[in-house]
Amino acid sequence: MADAEVIFDLSSGFAEAEEQWRALEQTGHGSPYQQFDWARAWWEHIGKHKGITPHVLRLARGDETLALLAVGFRRHLGLTVARPIGERHFNIHMPLWATGAAGRVTPGEYRRALVEACRRLGADVLCFAHQPDIWAGSSGHAAAGEAGTSSGDVYLLPLTRDFTALARARRSKRYLQQIRRKREGLAVRAGPVSFRRADDEATCARVIAEAVRHRSERRQHCGVPSFLHEAGGPEFIRDLTLRGLGAPEGRCVMAAHYLEAGSQIIATYFGSGFNGHYACFVNSFDMAYEECSPGDILLHDLIANLCSLGLGSLDLGVGEGRYKEAWCDPLPLFASTEALTPLGSIYAGSVRASGNAKRIIRNNNSLWHGWRSVRKLRAQFRSY
Repeated sequence: MADAEVIFDLSSGFAEAEEQWRALEQTGHGSPYQQFDWARAWWEHIGKHKGITPHVLRLARGDETLALLAVGFRRHLGLTVARPIGERHFNIHMPLWATGAAGRVTPGEYRRALVEACRRLGADVLCFAHQPDIWAGSSGHAAAGEAGTSSGDVYLLPLTRDFTALARARRSKRYLQQIRRKREGLAVRAGPVSFRRADDEATCARVIAEAVRHRSERRQHCGVPSFLHEAGGPEFIRDLTLRGLGAPEGRCVMAAHYLEAGSQIIATYFGSGFNGHYACFVNSFDMAYEECSPGDILLHDLIANLCSLGLGSLDLGVGEGRYKEAWCDPLPLFASTEALTPLGSIYAGSVRASGNAKRIIRNNNSLWHGWRSVRKLRAQFRSY
């Protein structure tokens, strides 16, 4: 069996794969984005309406299941492009591995198996992004094609039971004093401040509605896009938060945490827990209270809560941010493109060029600030 070839065998749809996938989740290795509910809900609310055909691929050696990987196939510019389910919306792209299996498959074996499966299914090109080389101490297999640095890192924070010690190690004494003063100032302006988690359908709906409002105001003011503005985005969030009601944060498909001041929802965080790791997915804050830093207060309280629950780590997603860099360490991610046909080679070249351009802008402060200024001006112009 050890000498048998590693292959992605015949694909299936979500319905056919559900039982095996959910069983693998109980013992397997992956990020929160590799949960069955995430993949299926994303396709139902977003991917299906983009014309994406899902394929759940089973990586196997003989009769042994090594991993499951959900890939979406979509026609674009006359080609069939294969991307991980979740595409740019999911912060981590990797298989859901059986326990110990990732270490028994080389990157070369994984890549060859993936290329052959997608070629057999009719893809012209593979485009994978947000791939970790290592995730939670085990291989993430960032090996689909010619891997290069992704356009952004994911920001990780190891957690400890002692939040006070963690906060003092990560943040300055001055910052912690400021958080206390800003919390007091917010209470004076809006009423008693409390950290909460939505625990029923009505509260979930209210928190989502406020998050959409927060992000809409921010988009009008700064031009910052949000998943909540994507077609199907709010429905996706609602679907998963309702599925996560009552589940502990360490194993929750999605939780809606929020900061309440008086009777108002001032800031929100939607995230997911899997195997003791918590991934923050979407956040928001009310710009009317921006000077009180409600997002910082909520993140402070969320981290404290996760520490008290004994979770091992947290991530704040892909992309730079002052608050991310202050709390977390960056973990490099890798993007890769693999042409499977001659026509796919042309497409792959354009994808690599676009990715290189994005990295240049991100890594040059003048270009990045210039782009943000243009984005803000465009948003303000559109609001008139």
